[in-house]
Amino acid sequence: MADVFALPIKHMFEQIAAQMEVNHASKLDEIRSGEPHASQSNATLREGLAYAAFGNWKNRTMQDFQGGDSDRFAEALAKFHQLASDGVIRSWGIPVSYQTTDVFRPIPKDHWGYATIDYLDALREKAFSRSKVASAIDYTDIRVNRAEFEREWPHG
Repeated sequence: MADVFALPIKHMFEQIAAQMEVNHASKLDEIRSGEPHASQSNATLREGLAYAAFGNWKNRTMQDFQGGDSDRFAEALAKFHQLASDGVIRSWGIPVSYQTTDVFRPIPKDHWGYATIDYLDALREKAFSRSKVASAIDYTDIRVNRAEFEREWPHG
């Protein structure tokens, strides 16, 4: 009797494994193509703000944010804060707490109503949000989605 069920169950697991391979392969193709998926956190906040300020995804150094360019970066940071608070742009980060793991979590849009990112923190590779509420969670290594930044900051 056990043999009657063994073959269909084995076949079912083989089908599931084959589907997982297809999903995994299509995800790898998507990553390799460089095309951002709408639900991905695929850029650091600094990269997103630099794109908003300068119009390209070039890797920036601290020197790039001096002088008049710093004003454009600060304006992009202020706009990000509002858009994230409105839920127009999503963000992800690693919660900072005594139980911290290196797992990215979606940052709720309500977080941005009582938290902010200092200009100098936004320049860091791992931007850090600071909450104004003692019981709230702060986030580090804040990530954003390229497609959402490109939609909100279209450059010719």
